Amino acid sequence: MRLIISPLMVCLAAFASSFQANAFQMAHHPHFKHMMKSSSSSSPGSSSKTQLCSTAYPSLLSAERQVYEFQDWAFQCGVQAQDGFYLAQDMIDGNEDWSLVTSEGGAQGSSFLSIPAQMILSSAVLEQEFDGYVDPMAFGMLKQKGYTHLIPKFFLFLKLCMEYEQGENSMYYPWMASFPKKWNTAVAMDSFCLSCLPSKLKTICLEEREQLDAFREALQSFEYVS
Repeated sequence: MRLIISPLMVCLAAFASSFQANAFQMAHHPHFKHMMKSSSSSSPGSSSKTQLCSTAYPSLLSAERQVYEFQDWAFQCGVQAQDGFYLAQDMIDGNEDWSLVTSEGGAQGSSFLSIPAQMILSSAVLEQEFDGYVDPMAFGMLKQKGYTHLIPKFFLFLKLCMEYEQGENSMYYPWMASFPKKWNTAVAMDSFCLSCLPSKLKTICLEEREQLDAFREALQSFEYVS
């Protein structure tokens, strides 16, 4: 399988000092295995998933992007950046937008950002983390639809869904709370938007929507994510 890297590595490129911090303490998702155990022994309607859902969504659906909190969290996890490398805020058409800016030059090939390897979500690591806990039906469905090549991305999709389910209990909560709340991507377009696109671009957008639908369908066999 191809190695797929999460946008987390890109999103972390946001900081403006050479701050020294403690190393990121990453566990291989003990909560995931705990959920498997506790859910099987709980009565209907009392699973840990339901309890997490009751508090997870309101804060993550807040319109405000908690970008500076995300930046602080990244520093605390061991991310280091060279002087002059930071996040800049802009307003575009009345919408909040963030971009990466550097006010200092650097030699060719020099590094501006250092991210602990343990922070990076990769499909190879997640495949090991979820080994034995994902219903084979999910993979079978993706293969049947011709999406075998997307299974590495499905691991990332599943991981993000599980972390989102935990809300503030997730170690990645500060990152997720910094996400934009509005998207202008294919999966967010309605039929009218799609009808305005050139033929080739419309085809690509429809393929993206079909891939998302396939991921959602595969997720139905995974009872620990709502």
